[in-house]
Amino acid sequence: MRIVKALGLKRPVCVTERYADGKERKTKAYWILISFPSGRQARVLATAHKAEDIDCIIGMDLICYGTFLLEPTADGGSRFTFTLNV
Repeated sequence: MRIVKALGLKRPVCVTERYADGKERKTKAYWILISFPSGRQARVLATAHKAEDIDCIIGMDLICYGTFLLEPTADGGSRFTFTLNV
């Protein structure tokens, strides 16, 4: 919700989110225009969540514009990278 306030988003629409476990939740959503460094743009529906420690979660509607890479590190951990393909 901090991003909604910071960007001054107005006129939300009501949507129903459906989860893999079959649960549903009604929430507010906002149409936003994302601009990539290449100049390409994507109009996506951004849903609002009340999270204390997360400002933004990137969904599949934006993930499809890039490449994810998850690889192991020498210390037994994992490294995650995302590169835009646009």
